[in-house]
Amino acid sequence: MAISMGPAFPAGRTVRTVPVAIVAAPGYETNNAWKVELTRIIMDLNIHLRVAMDARLKIVSYGHLGPASSRTREAGAVGPPFPPRSPRDWLPSFRGLPWPGAESRRGILIGLVPEGPDGPADPGIADYLNGIIVLKYLTAKGGMPFVLFHEICHLFGAVDLEEKGSLMSRTAPRFRLDAFTISIMRANRDRSFSRDDRPLSPEKIREAVSLYSDRQSLGLGEWELGICLEKLHAMIEPGPQVQARHQVQKAP
Repeated sequence: MAISMGPAFPAGRTVRTVPVAIVAAPGYETNNAWKVELTRIIMDLNIHLRVAMDARLKIVSYGHLGPASSRTREAGAVGPPFPPRSPRDWLPSFRGLPWPGAESRRGILIGLVPEGPDGPADPGIADYLNGIIVLKYLTAKGGMPFVLFHEICHLFGAVDLEEKGSLMSRTAPRFRLDAFTISIMRANRDRSFSRDDRPLSPEKIREAVSLYSDRQSLGLGEWELGICLEKLHAMIEPGPQVQARHQVQKAP
């Protein structure tokens, strides 16, 4: 993967280690291959995270969803729960899981789910506020590093871009991090993953707002920038309704 380096980090800067818990959907209890594969993928991605933002991931726990937590109910539906299909369907099940350790040391939770009847379409999703990635266990394993790294970037503030050749490109992605993505990931490097904290400090919120605003001013039609700006402004001056919505979104 080619990486645009950007400004050099200060000498002697400590590399941030982010804990990672991986939880597999039911059906993988007796299959340990996924543990080996994800461990290898994360070790490879750490090389690129170290260069991009002086951070690395460390797996601290493996687990499995219980049968009851693996299903979600359609809004307003009456009757038995429906089987999840897409990563978005699975997301509520992983939001409800406790972190395997002290909340103050909470990190990224990766939920591994079957490829399912939809195949490799929509292979992953990231929940920025809760620090969760839901990843399909793809039949074509060669695509998993790309998908996982893309979603990790989202957890550190990256958005989908109209930037050909970038990992975050909507239309022509490649294994390369563009300069904007590296800048916003560095602003999010020390973000909190705890449900008791806001992800960013006030200083870092202002830095992220500046980066998103400058990118938005290019007029490239990258609609996720507006969503990020709205969320950041709500963190700075949250009204009662925004506060309530934020608390519900972060509730276990």
